[in-house]
Amino acid sequence: MKKVKEFCLKDERTLQPYERVEVYYNLHQGGFSIKSLDTKNKDKGRVVAYSSFVQLKDATFHVSEAGLNKIKANGTKLVCAVVRGIFLNAEPLESLDHMAFDFEPIYFNPKRVDRFIKSFDNQVVNSAEHVCFYDKHCAGLHINKSELIYE
Repeated sequence: MKKVKEFCLKDERTLQPYERVEVYYNLHQGGFSIKSLDTKNKDKGRVVAYSSFVQLKDATFHVSEAGLNKIKANGTKLVCAVVRGIFLNAEPLESLDHMAFDFEPIYFNPKRVDRFIKSFDNQVVNSAEHVCFYDKHCAGLHINKSELIYE
């Protein structure tokens, strides 16, 4: 299995800062898959890049109820949760040293919880002003808590 170590575009696809994207943990090769949702990108709806670090702004957290039910019913590995937002860059969190301590860990594991939650207090996470993905983890800044968005 190939492990994602750094940012790489898929094939001849493109990704620009401030594009609307969807990010999820890649179960097969590790790291994160970045799918373009931007109408100006010819590859809208397709995975355009992989990275071990991703930063988004104006992020929203989404869980597919149907996908979650499949996982619970038969233990299948599939993507049932994504984070959508505006792509900033694919740099490690250390690039934001002055803000790093304000970020709160966010957790999702379909075998344990039905939604994204704040790791420290288990409150449901709906959106965040700034989100960083690293290793298998996610952390948010200025997290908004409300009901889960089921799709």
